[in-house]
Amino acid sequence: MKSPSNLDEMLADAQTGKYRNLVLVEGEYQEFLAKVLNTFIKINPKPSVAYYFHPWKEGSKRRLAWFESFLRPVDVDYSSSEKYLGSTFDMVIIDAIDDFRPSYISRAIETVRGGGLILIYTDKLHENKLYKSTLTRNGKVADLFEERIRRKLKEHRGIVYYHDGELLLRPFSSAEVSKPKRTKIGRYPELARLCYTDDQVKVLDEVDFLLEDGKKNY
Repeated sequence: MKSPSNLDEMLADAQTGKYRNLVLVEGEYQEFLAKVLNTFIKINPKPSVAYYFHPWKEGSKRRLAWFESFLRPVDVDYSSSEKYLGSTFDMVIIDAIDDFRPSYISRAIETVRGGGLILIYTDKLHENKLYKSTLTRNGKVADLFEERIRRKLKEHRGIVYYHDGELLLRPFSSAEVSKPKRTKIGRYPELARLCYTDDQVKVLDEVDFLLEDGKKNY
């Protein structure tokens, strides 16, 4: 199977392979964001979407309203984002204009289901971020986290990085997704066949073991 070669193919192939893509848009973001959103909606016309941001920052609700012309997202305040851990969405949009805090980013990313899309946008990745004001030393702030993000974008696949007109595509392929081989194990093979990975089948087997008669559940 041929690997994806453009944005449309990447997003469609992720649905097939049930893996996630990450899109990071930096700089002039609105035109490219519109392209990404329209492409995703063609593939998944009614996606479940979460939008992470600081609703009290000036301009943040105006940006949310722009996205609402494409989608109907659940708006999530960064400060209460831990309440959504355990939830899953087809798409997560991360407004990184005002903040790019590692804990907020990781929480949001973990709520995207397989086949879904992580979309992060910002004007400048390393400037005017709230958390950085607490990290100053001698009046300066290191950009270690931001530079690591940029470096990892170039090392990993399933990545789209758009920076002021320059586009980096590093596609993954559904042909590389390993299929579970243990679907005949366990009391409920019909459920095991719904699993995407061997690890999921293993969890199903272990839950089955705990539920056997005579086992104590702790």
